[in-house]
Amino acid sequence: MSNILRSSIPYRGPISENLIEFIHKGLEKNSKETIIIDALSGRSWKGKEIAASVRRVSRYLIDERGLKRGDTCAIYGRPDDQAVITILSVICAGGASVFLSDAHRPRELLDTAKATNCKFLITTKSLLDQGASTLSGLKDLIKVILYDFASGGYEGIASLLDKNSSYQGYSVDELLEKTKINNESDFAVIQFSSGTTGKPKPIPRTHKNLCHLVASVDHEELMDLKPGEVITGSLAVTHRPGLWALLACINGGSTFVLWSNLSDVEDALKTIEKYKVTIFSSSLPFLAMLGNVGIKIKDNYDLSSLKHVITSGAKIVHEDLPKSVVRGFNLKSLRQCFGMTECGWVFLIELSQAEDNYLSVGHVCPGMEAIIMDGENTTPLGAKVKKEIALRGPQIFPGYLTSEPGVFNRNDFTHDGWFRTGDQGYYDENRLVYIEGRYKELLVLSNNYRYFPNDIESIISEHPAIEGVCVVKAGEYRKEIVYDIARAFVTLKHGYNITEKEIIDFISERSSKVLLDGGVRVLEKFPRLENGKVNKSALKEMD
Repeated sequence: MSNILRSSIPYRGPISENLIEFIHKGLEKNSKETIIIDALSGRSWKGKEIAASVRRVSRYLIDERGLKRGDTCAIYGRPDDQAVITILSVICAGGASVFLSDAHRPRELLDTAKATNCKFLITTKSLLDQGASTLSGLKDLIKVILYDFASGGYEGIASLLDKNSSYQGYSVDELLEKTKINNESDFAVIQFSSGTTGKPKPIPRTHKNLCHLVASVDHEELMDLKPGEVITGSLAVTHRPGLWALLACINGGSTFVLWSNLSDVEDALKTIEKYKVTIFSSSLPFLAMLGNVGIKIKDNYDLSSLKHVITSGAKIVHEDLPKSVVRGFNLKSLRQCFGMTECGWVFLIELSQAEDNYLSVGHVCPGMEAIIMDGENTTPLGAKVKKEIALRGPQIFPGYLTSEPGVFNRNDFTHDGWFRTGDQGYYDENRLVYIEGRYKELLVLSNNYRYFPNDIESIISEHPAIEGVCVVKAGEYRKEIVYDIARAFVTLKHGYNITEKEIIDFISERSSKVLLDGGVRVLEKFPRLENGKVNKSALKEMD
């Protein structure tokens, strides 16, 4: 048997590799289905309503604002239904969309616009006014369009987003003719790496990449988002999971509930009840909150619709947490998966094999290939060898953007086209994959023992008072010897109180080799990134 990992599920591929055509075929097929609901405003959109609005805004951008194929457009605002329609409109006008939520500061918008060579900015008048001093130079270089009605010398698209607008949009055939997209090379979106361990990097995603992103898990054993399914959770449209959910719902006819209150378990349960959510996507820290506070208050809500939970972004280190969530919420499945902004879906276990299989991230997804490789040698290694994971397939991005147009940073690609993920992992005799951790997070402790943060977190999480834990490199000691200063941050379950010394003693009783020279800090809650992950950079800056 080959040591190149491939799915046993036949790959059907996408209905088109042109994302404009892909989007409109899905919206036409599911014209009467509710595709989007904005949880905050309660606004909902059927497939035919999205299609009409997207065609209107796309025509406006092409004809009246001069957007050309390949132009980059920054979208800055709340991650709501209007943002989603605008993202789709930029793509269907032939542009590349870069979305930043209003949680970002104007300086971050300015840096992003420069890094991605933006030609357009779509935002609200209030956000523009708030960042006036920072964005003053930017407004002279790019065309500014408002979500609102025209104001202050800027044109607005509010009337075009109105479902009752009389403005005539282009047909799909006209959009395809005017844009003349190269599916292999033209960008549809530019996203950024999550920045959990360093500065986010710009990641272009082509039309082909995103069509295959949906197709890779479009199977009844994986993520079958057919009409009647309702999905929400840690699915920020700024990142791969949210963009996948949007496109998959368009393609399959299910409903994507836009919800972003990622630190409020009670609000999550209210949302599940209100919209009859069937699939909930959770970061691991939020899963811990569901397993603690969520189980205690779940009987206050009708959660009978909820059948599946999927989690990613961090390794499940013990089966106790997922088992308690499955029992507590009477789930059909709880699966952890592995994906990257650079690569899309990578590993996911089939529903028929998901029961009590919580520690693996599953098999490689259809259409993708994976190997375990050692250093620069791309000869695929066999089962149970713990080395670096490398990937190949139609979802994988062309390389990180550089300051030179058309030139990509491909330092993480091998000579024969494998993308090196930077993650250590292995697969077992059933070709199920397990993630150990990221190489750049590997800690060398003062006793010269080496641990991934996950290994230390798994020990700490066994303590009955611990709800969540995150271990980071807080610094380095550089004198006679060089070692990493590891520090643990924890949150406690409701009603518990515990000291740093008690946690250190608990670790020492279980492993004398784990030394936390940076100590332990107890937090009320973790700082989070927009996608729900713990913001490790923020933790490293804490004393």
